[in-house]
Amino acid sequence: VQIRQDGTTVRRLIGYMQSPQLMEPQGITQDPVHGTILVVDDADASDSLFEFSADGVLRSVTSLEFAGNDAEGVSINAEGTQLYVAFDEGGVIAGFDYAPTEIGAMGEPLPSACMISSLEFAEPPV
Repeated sequence: VQIRQDGTTVRRLIGYMQSPQLMEPQGITQDPVHGTILVVDDADASDSLFEFSADGVLRSVTSLEFAGNDAEGVSINAEGTQLYVAFDEGGVIAGFDYAPTEIGAMGEPLPSACMISSLEFAEPPV
């Protein structure tokens, strides 16, 4: 739900009305550059990243199972180029390069969903 300071509702994203359904949203962030709203759905549901346009239209759903299990939180850097997802199982934080779903001339999401790819992290010192 997005609410103005005066208490009026701007928009409401209802998870079970999405296709596929967003059943257990755990984390949310907004890309400061592109305006997209990114939500992670945890393992009890789809373990996926849901990408919405700034006005609340579902653009894409990307499975996160390749990177971890039980997505709980999401954050994006100030440039809108790197995405971080916290996974409950194993206490893992995965980093991804991020590019939002491309939009066609008629305003429709193109079939290539948002692009995320794994970032390399150095092993922590022992």
